[in-house]
Amino acid sequence: MAIDPRDLDLTDIDPGGDLLEGIPVLSPLAQPLACTWPVHRIGPGYLPDTEPAEPTWIVVYRKRDDEVGFLVLNAVSARLVELIQRDDGNTGRKILIQIATELRHLEPAVVLSAGLDVLKELQAKDILPGVKKK
Repeated sequence: MAIDPRDLDLTDIDPGGDLLEGIPVLSPLAQPLACTWPVHRIGPGYLPDTEPAEPTWIVVYRKRDDEVGFLVLNAVSARLVELIQRDDGNTGRKILIQIATELRHLEPAVVLSAGLDVLKELQAKDILPGVKKK
């Protein structure tokens, strides 16, 4: 896999913006993947012969310091990244409420709280550099 040579352009991004009230931006240096096999674990000591029931969701990313990383997501976090990547102009709050509705979660506030933690983790890894500037 080649490393994307682009630099992260923060011109239209507010790294300190509110992740719930702002529109989160996925880094162009992050690539979400849904894989049939757990590719992050495959190696000489682990060669599965049975296809898993669930796909493996991974974000491959490059940080500003050129460090490349892989983040394994669960189904809900993968949906969050997918909705951010769509760039429909939705705030973090609106995206998380959509997810809570899709899950038919009885307590949307729980999804908002957990989702904010995921947004912060994505931001700490430069997968989500911030929110769109107003």
